[in-house]
Amino acid sequence: YLNKMDCTLKAFVNKNYKHLKIDLLKQNDFVYADPPYLITCASYNEKDGWNEQEEIKLLNLLDNLHKHNIKFALSNVLESGSKSNDILKAWAKNYNIHYLDINYGNCNYHKKDKLGGNIEVLITNY
Repeated sequence: YLNKMDCTLKAFVNKNYKHLKIDLLKQNDFVYADPPYLITCASYNEKDGWNEQEEIKLLNLLDNLHKHNIKFALSNVLESGSKSNDILKAWAKNYNIHYLDINYGNCNYHKKDKLGGNIEVLITNY
């Protein structure tokens, strides 16, 4: 998080959401979540690595952060091709949805035929 008085980074932690201890966070802390996207194809969500249950658990954690006045941002995809993340869409109605217009044309891990129809978002509680 950043200290508002001197604008210096005090701590940066990278961990699985399951290990986040909300009771150790303070109101000036910030949590950024970038989970596997439920409706896209990637090695991390093959063989049930990320599923609807994991998605719901993460969203519940973010709700809990909000109840404790801790700011968060979540990167995700509402739609990908013909797939829709209805769990995320319903949940996101309670927060601020920022639609991202990003061109991945020069990224070697994105194929052009997969770009069409993706709706990428950043969802925040602030």
